[in-house]
Amino acid sequence: MRADQERLRDEVAQLRKENREAAKALNQGEVLLHALPAGYLVLEKSRIVEANEFILGQLGYSSEDVLAHPLTDFVHPRLKNVTRGFQRRRASGKWAPAEYETDLVAKNGEILSCDVRVTKIHRRGRTAFLLLLTPAESEKKGKQSWWNRKSVSLLAEWPTRSPGGFAPIWNGSLPLQEI
Repeated sequence: MRADQERLRDEVAQLRKENREAAKALNQGEVLLHALPAGYLVLEKSRIVEANEFILGQLGYSSEDVLAHPLTDFVHPRLKNVTRGFQRRRASGKWAPAEYETDLVAKNGEILSCDVRVTKIHRRGRTAFLLLLTPAESEKKGKQSWWNRKSVSLLAEWPTRSPGGFAPIWNGSLPLQEI
C-alpha cells in the first residue's frame, strides 16, 4: 500500500513538473506572438478576443479598448460594409477571400492600410478566425524599393544591351520633340 502511495506521489510530482514546463513554453510562445513585426487579431463571433501588442501600438489603443468590440469598429467607414460582408460570409461557411486589404482607423484618426490574411482556427473548442495584419506601407515600400533598384539598373544597362545603343530610338537627325 505504501509503495502504491509512493508511486502515485511520484507520478503526481512528474505531472506537475510537466504542467509547469508546458505553461512556461506556452507563455514563451505568447511572448513570441506579441513580439511579431505584424499584428494579429483573433475573432470569435465577429468580436475581437485577442490582439497583440504590435497592432495595439500601431492603432494607439489599449487592449481594454479593443477586446470584445467588433473589428468593424476599427475599420475605415468606406470599407466597413465590405469587411463586415467578408466576416459574415466566412462565419456562415461560404467563400470569402483569405487575403484582402483594408484600412484601420487609429485612435488619433490616422489611417493604417493593412494586408489581411485570415485563417480559420479552433480556440477553446469554438471556431474562431485568426487575422494576420501586415502594414501595407512597409510591404509596398519594400516592393517599390525593389522595383526602383531594378528599373534604375535596367535603365543603366539599356544602352549597352541594345544593339546600337540609343541609335535605334534616336539617331540625332530629328529633334527630340518629334519622336
